[in-house]
Amino acid sequence: MLPAREIEELLCQVIESKIRSLDQTKVSYKPFYTPLLGTGTLLTHQIVQSILTTFGMSVFEKVACLVARDNFDEVISQFKLNKTLSKRASDKVSNMIDDLRNKRVDPSAVNEYKVLRNSTMSLSDSIERDTVKVDLFLRRGRDLYLIDLKTVKPNKSGILDYKRQILEWVAQGFAQFGTKYNIQSAIAMPYNPYHPEPYLRFDIDKIFDIDGGQLLVGEEFWNFVAGADAFEELVAIFERAGSKVRPKLQALFDHR
Repeated sequence: MLPAREIEELLCQVIESKIRSLDQTKVSYKPFYTPLLGTGTLLTHQIVQSILTTFGMSVFEKVACLVARDNFDEVISQFKLNKTLSKRASDKVSNMIDDLRNKRVDPSAVNEYKVLRNSTMSLSDSIERDTVKVDLFLRRGRDLYLIDLKTVKPNKSGILDYKRQILEWVAQGFAQFGTKYNIQSAIAMPYNPYHPEPYLRFDIDKIFDIDGGQLLVGEEFWNFVAGADAFEELVAIFERAGSKVRPKLQALFDHR
């Protein structure tokens, strides 16, 4: 069972704090849209957009940490990953990205991680990377998961960058924890904007091994971090929180 009260409190605090900050909001100067759509419509849009922007990935990250606590031995947000990466592993990652970009291979998490594990056995040629903070670090026994939460509609050029990132994280993870651990990394998105269709933006399945867990979207992500049926339970929690804050939002709109 998910920590419903903690999640509800978090959601309500975020929304109520934003409502207080928006109490004096005025419509920005829009000489064409204001006479066309009306001040009230634009103000509503402006307030909702501000709330959604504030909500962002950080709130989903906090929720993920709350729901993962009972499903993993260790849960850390904004985990600092070792900056060390072997030159050999870096070269292997570049080769993998080139092969995927040119469609010479299909993505395979098993094969990719095996190559990176072997490439990290020696750090005699190590290079220093910029400090990396992993959104969500999960450990269950010797299984480690390095997860980065992203917006649900990345641009096309960003997809290969995301793939490079998770491969480098795996290599850096082996360098930090040792090859005795099973290390996996994934890009996660809190929901699927194309539901009920599968998430296949820009042929993303040609870059990420979906079956291998390199891309976790919506229901699959939440059920992974929190256990079976967690997604539906979480939606219900959001709905209960919404019933508490919606009247306050409506009052804000009516007041303006």
